[in-house]
This record gives sequence, C-alpha cells and structure tokens, in this order.
Amino acid sequence: MKLKLKYMEIHPNNNQVELRAVHTLLGKRYYIPSYQRGYRWTTKQVTQLLDDLLEFERKKRKGEFYCLQPIVVVPLQGGQRPQQWQDGEEPVYEVIDGQQRLTTILLILQYMKDKQLPLNQLYELSYQTRVGSSDFLRNIRSKSEEEAERNSDYWHIYHAYRAIDDWFTNNQQYIWPIYQLLISNDELNNVRIIWYELGQSEDKIDVFSRLNIGKIPLTNAELIKALFLRRGNFADNLASLEQVQIASEWDSIENKLQNSSFWTFVSGCNSNYANHIELIFELIAKSKQSKLTSFEYYTEVLNAPNVPISKIWLEVKQVFLRLEEWYDNHELYHYIGYLTSTGSSIREIYQLSVNKSKAQFVQALKKKIKDSFNNVILDDLEYEPNNLKTIRKVLLLFNIETILSSSKAYTRFPFDLYLLDQWDVEHIRSRTEYSNMLYQESVLRESVSYFESKYELNEQEQELLSEIKDLLLRMGDKKGDAYQQDFNKLFDKIQKLFGEDKDLQEVNGLGNLTLLDSKTNRSYGNSPFVLKRQRIVQNDKEGVFTPIATKNVFLKYYSHHATDILVWQDKDAEDYMQSIQELLFYYFPNQRPE
Repeated sequence: MKLKLKYMEIHPNNNQVELRAVHTLLGKRYYIPSYQRGYRWTTKQVTQLLDDLLEFERKKRKGEFYCLQPIVVVPLQGGQRPQQWQDGEEPVYEVIDGQQRLTTILLILQYMKDKQLPLNQLYELSYQTRVGSSDFLRNIRSKSEEEAERNSDYWHIYHAYRAIDDWFTNNQQYIWPIYQLLISNDELNNVRIIWYELGQSEDKIDVFSRLNIGKIPLTNAELIKALFLRRGNFADNLASLEQVQIASEWDSIENKLQNSSFWTFVSGCNSNYANHIELIFELIAKSKQSKLTSFEYYTEVLNAPNVPISKIWLEVKQVFLRLEEWYDNHELYHYIGYLTSTGSSIREIYQLSVNKSKAQFVQALKKKIKDSFNNVILDDLEYEPNNLKTIRKVLLLFNIETILSSSKAYTRFPFDLYLLDQWDVEHIRSRTEYSNMLYQESVLRESVSYFESKYELNEQEQELLSEIKDLLLRMGDKKGDAYQQDFNKLFDKIQKLFGEDKDLQEVNGLGNLTLLDSKTNRSYGNSPFVLKRQRIVQNDKEGVFTPIATKNVFLKYYSHHATDILVWQDKDAEDYMQSIQELLFYYFPNQRPE
C-alpha cells in the first residue's frame, strides 16, 4: 500500500516510527479521545480491506508483508490513563490517528475468535465520550440490528461485522490463511502497521489535524475548525474572547446553511457535504485557483507567518454574506437557484460574479442559461428519452420567468420542494391507456370524487357514477380478462364524457407537457385532464406546492378562448406553446416562424 509522505513531515527527533506486526497490538489498550468521531467505515471499505488481504495472500512471496496506513499514538502514564485502566501494567495509548483501522482489525480478529480460532487475547478500545461503544464492540456477535440502530457508532460497527461474516462465508477456505497473516511474527509473511508513537511534547490536536488531510474520519470542515481554533492563533490576552467569537459565528453560519431553502439555493443537486460550511471553504480555495483540498489550502494559509486570524475569518464571513445577499435578492435568487438546480455549481456562479455590478451579473447569469441550450428549437422538442432533461429545464425556466415577469406578486420558487418532490415532465392530456391495476383504481376513485363534488349530475353522469362504483367493488377480482374488458369499456365512456375520445394532433409536443411531481404522477398520471385539474386545484387549496406554470395550465390561464374548461384541446396546446415561446424568446431566438 502506498504511504503518504505527509506523515513523515511531523516527525521530530523525540517521536518513534517503526513497522510492527499486527500481533504486537494484542494485549494493549487504546483510548479514543473526544475530539475524534466514531467508527465510520462502510461495508464497502471493510470488504475492500479483506479483498486486499486475499490478493496479497494469493500473490505473496517469501519475506513480503502487507502494510497498513499509520497508527499514531501517544503513551499514557499514571493519572493520564482512563479511570478503568488506572491499575495494571498493560500499556495504554491514546489514539491520535488510525481509529478506523484499529476498529476494523479488531472486528476481524473478534470474528476469528468467535469462530474458535486460537486467540487468547485481543486488544481493547475505550472511548472518552462514547462509553457504550466499547461494550457493543466486545459483544458484537450477540448484538441485533435493533440494538445497532440506537446510534451511529453501533450501526457502523454492526454492519462492519456483518460484512466480515458475509465475506468469510463466501471465502471460507481463506479464514485460516488470513488469520496467519494477522497473528504471525515479524519473520514471516504478515500484516504490519506503521507504528507512529509521539513524544509527550507534541501537540496532539495539532498532529491530529495535520494527519487527517483529505481522509475519511473527519470532514474538511471539522479539520479546518480545529485549525482556526488553535490557541496559538490568538494573543494570550484575547485568546478566549476571539476563540468564542469565531466558534459562535461558525455555528451561526452552519445553522443558516442548514435551512433547506437556503442550502438548496447554494448547493442545488450537488449537496454531498457533511457540514454545509465546507462549501464556503471550498468556494474560497477554488476562487484562489488552488488545486489543494480546502483543508490543505487552509493549512497553508493558517500556518503562514504574520497573517492575522481575524483577517482570514473575515473573508469566510464575507463570502457567506454574499451568498446570503443573493438569496435575499428576488431576481438573483431565481436565476442562481435555476442554475444550481440544473447542475451548475455555486463555484462557477461565484466566479461569474467577480468584478461585476448587479445588472452585469444578472445578464451574465441569463447568458449562461441561454448558452446551456445550445440552439435548441422549442418546436422540435418531443417527449422522448433523449429530450426529457432539456424539456424539464425549459419548463422550469418558464416557471422562473413567469414569476419574474410579475411585478405585483413577490413569489419565490421553492427549489428545495421542487427537487425533493422530484417534479418531472409529464403529459397534460394523457397519451396512454391504463394497464396497471393501481392506476386503474386511481382513475376510478378520482372519477368518483369528481362526480360527487358536483352540485348536480345529469342522467348520463349518474349512470356512469354507478358503473364506476360497481366496478370498484369488484377490484378484488383481478383474474382473467373479464375485469379488464369491463374497465376498458368504462374508461372509454369516461374519456368520451370528458371530451377525450379524440387524440391531440401534437400529443408529445411541448404544448402538451408540463411539470408534475412524482407522487401526483404516480397516482393519476394518465387520468383525463379534468381529473388532473381537480387534483391540482385541491392541492392548491391545501397549500401543496405546485409550480405556477403547471397551475396556470390546468386553470387554462394561457388559453385565449377557453370554450370548455374541463377539456384540453389542440387550441389550448397551441396557445400554451405560444406563451412559452414569447416568454422565453431571449433564450430561444431561433424559433421557426409560423
């Protein structure tokens, strides 16, 4: 395995570095301090380690060994030891780095012991703030999934052990060879670790921070926080006050970024951050054209001589305040929110804003949107798999420009709800017949709801309502063709009553497409227009989010001569298409003339 040279950079004369076989860990005690997170290896990582050991076992030559990444420790003496380990002569070490590896190796050894392989003793892990994890780890074989769900530590430990069990179940012939790799002495093929023992003079938190660049146990944000709050960054007389102030402002920024609406606005589809403030640090680092990770960048910045900590932190606050200003501005909110929701990064947008006035920035955003369509012609857009992404963007943009074109109402498009509810392209008037039983039941129940909501029914409607209710009572009998034939006949009657017995000319064109959320579409996606309209109106009454253009479609807002409010006809589709073309003309100037 490749080693990171950065580990060697912290090696002063009073530290000890050596290769040790895994079996030398046995019988010792390891203390996990509070500044470390719990165990976080996934089943994939556990399996990968076992796969690596298997590959080494198959290809090893005499004298070769498998080397794990470093374990960094500092010995604890006397009163430094945890209370439960005050007595005894066994060595006790505080783990600065390597908790994940130590835990995983212990779980593998524990599994082997559970399988009656000769292991008289293992090693112990103790946690400063997660006391129950030690017991859970020791008794992992008897733990249930229900117990594992009590906290994150338990969950990861439990599933790691299950992954080990599954792996050896599929590779039973290798349990003894891998056992020998782990417990054999230094003279043979074995597994070794880089044992990095710190001297007492080392600053443990500082070493911990430097060792965790870009690694799994901590996020970049958590590591950066440790850098910012180092006591050495502050004058002695101001240390406490400035540390508290930065820590407080840090928490305030993180809390604001945890707001769903704000966070979706700045992160859009790219929201894989454990701590949301990490986005700010990444934004700053990349804006300086740095090729380093955000933590590596701030390691350099904060270790540079004569740079006031207040100045560095001020930059963080200023970037956050700029994002907050964009969020509060009606126009910028919608254009930026559109871009981040359709795949653009806030970093691209931030770079676009450099040295621009607000008006120039708005124009740059609109041009970026325009350029993303690459000469798309609206008339050519058909409901096909290759076009759906583009159509979705067009319809979303139509909603945004609809909001911005209104000078009277201050409506904000909720990008978080839009992404959460998975709004996507669907037909206004349906193009397919029902074959799915759940869909069939849904359209029947929606039809009942529609008829029962009317003040008065004519004879034809009353008769149809009775037939629908009768068929619903027979929904349990779904075998054979009889039920399906009855449904098809009844559905033909429903379509004829609602004026949908004749097809639209452009059923797959943009004029017959709108945005529907996944839940709504699943429940009545192929229903007649009037039933979809009824549900949209009901959702609006109940305060359920519906994009403004979708609502306008079903209210026939775009139809110049709405002769029948309950039927979506060719003329309605043409008027709707014309509205899209007119409002989005800046973005699509190459439309075909009529």
